Amino acid sequence: MDEDKLFYNRLLDLARKRDDKNVPTFSKFLGMEEQVGLKFKSAAFWGGYEGAGRKLIMFLPDWAEESDFYDCIAAVKITSSDKKVYDHRDYLGSVMGLGLKREVIGDIAPCDGFAVMFCLSEIALFIKENLTQVAKSTVSAQILDSLDGIDIKQNYLEIRGSVASARIDCIVSFLKNTGRSAAAEMLRTGYVKLNAKEIQDTSKLVKAGDVISIRGLGKFIFDGETGTSRKGRAIVNLRKLV
Repeated sequence: MDEDKLFYNRLLDLARKRDDKNVPTFSKFLGMEEQVGLKFKSAAFWGGYEGAGRKLIMFLPDWAEESDFYDCIAAVKITSSDKKVYDHRDYLGSVMGLGLKREVIGDIAPCDGFAVMFCLSEIALFIKENLTQVAKSTVSAQILDSLDGIDIKQNYLEIRGSVASARIDCIVSFLKNTGRSAAAEMLRTGYVKLNAKEIQDTSKLVKAGDVISIRGLGKFIFDGETGTSRKGRAIVNLRKLV
């Protein structure tokens, strides 16, 4: 059985458990590319705050209200001794160094003088008690009761431009600022993923909500076409995760 099938079957098992036992069930955190195209009856995505990238799926019985189970995710405030806000990879590397898997960690959002890490509630206390260093700085961790008064910054960069069409090779060419032939070669050699899968079909059309990953460049959300230029090129909007 391939990996995609196993992934979907794990989610389907959670939906069946909800139906059989009439209780809410929850997935682990899913990347944005994993969320694309997922549709389940009476299920909701939640990442700890509005606009989150990484989210889990709540499979809810008919009697349950979505907001009653938002506390399945905790927010942990991480403050360094020098008040410096480090790179996302530094925070993630530090918690994974404690033996935690990526799937139990959601977004890591930079704020003014600290960062907020979203995680499964069941491991929040472990992070609070064991996370003592990020990069080379001593840190303290605090489990937040709410996000009141905290400005969670958007962790993406808006990108707008024109392309010949919404084909994947055109989008990659635009993002990489290179020619179509070079973009096609990147696709053929496995440098590009579309919704977490390597793609070699240069003519594949990208749809709104798709997530494009380019090795060495980053991850982008395609927000779709917003018009046509005077030269007949498609105007596209994307967001780069930073």
